Amino acid sequence: MGEVRKRKASAEGEQAKSPENVVVQKNGMGFFSVVFVAAILAGSGCQVLKKDQAVEFDAVRGLAAQLKADNVKTLATIATMQEGVEAKDTIIKRLQEEVTATHEKNALLKEELKLLNELIETTESSLKANIEANYQDQFEELKAQAKKYGKVEKDLLKAGNSVEELEEKLSDLQETVRKSSDDNDARSKSITDLQSELDLAKTETASKLIQLHELVSTSGVDVEKIDGQAADIVKVQHTLAVLESKLNEESLKIVELAENDVTSDISALESSIQAQKTAVENLIGALANAAKAEDVAKISALTKEIQQAIVNVEESKVSKNAVGPLRNEFETAITQLQKTVNDIAESAKSSDAKFTTELAALSSVLESLKNAPESKTEP
Repeated sequence: MGEVRKRKASAEGEQAKSPENVVVQKNGMGFFSVVFVAAILAGSGCQVLKKDQAVEFDAVRGLAAQLKADNVKTLATIATMQEGVEAKDTIIKRLQEEVTATHEKNALLKEELKLLNELIETTESSLKANIEANYQDQFEELKAQAKKYGKVEKDLLKAGNSVEELEEKLSDLQETVRKSSDDNDARSKSITDLQSELDLAKTETASKLIQLHELVSTSGVDVEKIDGQAADIVKVQHTLAVLESKLNEESLKIVELAENDVTSDISALESSIQAQKTAVENLIGALANAAKAEDVAKISALTKEIQQAIVNVEESKVSKNAVGPLRNEFETAITQLQKTVNDIAESAKSSDAKFTTELAALSSVLESLKNAPESKTEP
């Protein structure tokens, strides 16, 4: 603005000075001619001009004409300069307007910059607040995740301890199954021995029955009734044979279970144990049917009837010396048969109680193992 004002002042000064340079044309002699003539007149005392001075006057007139021509050119130049000054003033005015508009724009720009700075400050404070809030939230979430991680780590350690305990229990279970297998082998051997004794008793009983049949046939005793009783005894013996076969099958299954690696597949172990439990329950049911009270009572009744038949034979004319030893041997065979049935029933009950205890322990171990993953996944 200072430069513009300075230029404008200089332009106004030039305009003020420009009228002084204008040469005014007047009729007659010019300014220099008049002065020159006045000087000559003053020096010569208004004497008549000499002839040689006429030449000088012609030169002066030529100079005046030249000056007039120069004045015309000067006027044209001054007019051109005036036009340039006017154009310059127009340019200066336009520049002033542009500068004023620029100042206004600068003022608007400053206002917008001020608003922008305020917006930046507001946005920055808002961002800082949001970042701080998010940081606090994420920090709290991170602490919560750390707590959860610590809890999961404890659960994993606990689960690892549970797995170790489970492995120990499974090892104990394997040992128990092996012992049970050994017991079953011993029991199977005992059953085999009993079966041999039973077969021997059956053979001896059959021979004694033949002898008794012969004695009874000679004494008038009901032979058909004695045959029926003998058939019942044979049925009981057949039932004992079936029970022995089932016991052998269960012993083989228990041996196979003992040979398997139960720690590798808990699901297979559980299903196998459930199958063993079902088989043992069926075996116990069969043994219970074989050793139930009515069968024992039936055998006792048969014994009493046979004893009564022997008494009837003794009361007949048959020799008591022949009947006495036969009666004693038959009673011994019946007593041994009852003892065999009772021993099998007691052995089955004892094995069932022991196996039931083992199954209960294994079921509790499997249940704790199933609950362990659930406790780990809890939040």
